[in-house]
Amino acid sequence: MRRTPSPVLNQVRELATQHTDHEIAEILNAHQLRSGTGQTFTARIVMYLRLGYEIPSFAQHLRCAGWRTSSEIAAQLGVRRATAFRFACAGVLRAMRVDDRGRLLFAPLTEPLPKPQPGKRLRDRCRYPQCASNSRKEV
Repeated sequence: MRRTPSPVLNQVRELATQHTDHEIAEILNAHQLRSGTGQTFTARIVMYLRLGYEIPSFAQHLRCAGWRTSSEIAAQLGVRRATAFRFACAGVLRAMRVDDRGRLLFAPLTEPLPKPQPGKRLRDRCRYPQCASNSRKEV
């Protein structure tokens, strides 16, 4: 039987609370760790490890902490999803990319709800750091 060593699984468990599958794979490969079959880690291998050993993903950890999806936050604000995304990208709302496809989760709102203000620049309303773009800079 092929099994991933338990120290590697413990590290995946620990990293899954703050990183996506792709980021976990990069960290494990940087430490020169290998899977149970002796391969370097990929996001897919990490995902299968998480599913096989019932390790919650980064998105699941945030959802348990009260973070909301774009549909939920848009409904709460009374705006369209596109406006919620624009608010996140401009730093008006606190959001975080939770997977390698670029899906966003929004932090629970504790301050007064932001409202659309036509004519006012979003950069003038920024409260949080801007959400990182989904593109990767590769050579």
